[in-house]
Amino acid sequence: NRWGWRWQTIEDKNPDDLDQLGIYYDDLSSTSTAIKSEGLCAILPLLKGEDHIQKVALDTALLSLKYQLQTQYQAETAMYMRNPQRILGGFASSIISSDLRNDATSHNVASLLCIAQYSSHYRVAKTF
Repeated sequence: NRWGWRWQTIEDKNPDDLDQLGIYYDDLSSTSTAIKSEGLCAILPLLKGEDHIQKVALDTALLSLKYQLQTQYQAETAMYMRNPQRILGGFASSIISSDLRNDATSHNVASLLCIAQYSSHYRVAKTF
């Protein structure tokens, strides 16, 4: 494409790696994924008039949110921690790590809020 970006699609992934769907390149970091999604979300309004590119960018951002939400501490994963009530809602560093860092949580929340805000201003089909 003329923007020079490489988009991800479901077809890009091996069926054995579907839990990794939504990451950028091969980086399992939820923080890295969230940061890239924040940037992608921020440019979505700038892509107005580039309908195909805007749709692919939005689809990519939504796939990223699916990955990010896999790293969020829900009741089922928080119960293994020393203080489950305190960790509930935070974000792990990746799907294979239980590290909880403030930057992981803040970037994931910012990414989720950006897409929610974008979705409230534009019609976005629910995909999950």
